[in-house]
Amino acid sequence: MAADAKDRPREASEGDGSQAVWGRIEDFHRMMVGLLKELDTATDPARIREVVDTLERSLPGHFEDEVGPGGLFEDLGSRRPASEPILEHLRKDHGEILEMVSALNRRLQELDPADPRIQQGRRAFLEKIRSHEQIENRLVRDTYMLDEGGLG
Repeated sequence: MAADAKDRPREASEGDGSQAVWGRIEDFHRMMVGLLKELDTATDPARIREVVDTLERSLPGHFEDEVGPGGLFEDLGSRRPASEPILEHLRKDHGEILEMVSALNRRLQELDPADPRIQQGRRAFLEKIRSHEQIENRLVRDTYMLDEGGLG
């Protein structure tokens, strides 16, 4: 998802914290790809619970990095103001994703991961977060490629 270092906000400097935010966003996205793949394929109940718990604990901070001051969405909006409706949709998604992972985690405390209700919750969560990431990735790619004079 995240842009290469050359594509990061030009105005970000080492001292303003923006580079640290971008680094956290990139690191989280790399980690999340693996966690989502594992959640999709895992069969061990303990591992499924661990992955969902990790996502529930990690996503709020990640979303704050994206929407907070100096974050991804601020930079995307300043570079491409016409993207604001998409950014608003993504912000709304954040709340829905957090609710979904929290509900899934609560249900995992009560039900076996093989229970059809858990399986349905896993699929719905994976579908939602992957759709969100696709939209976000497309916006990042299109914004930075256009900004850098690419063909995006």
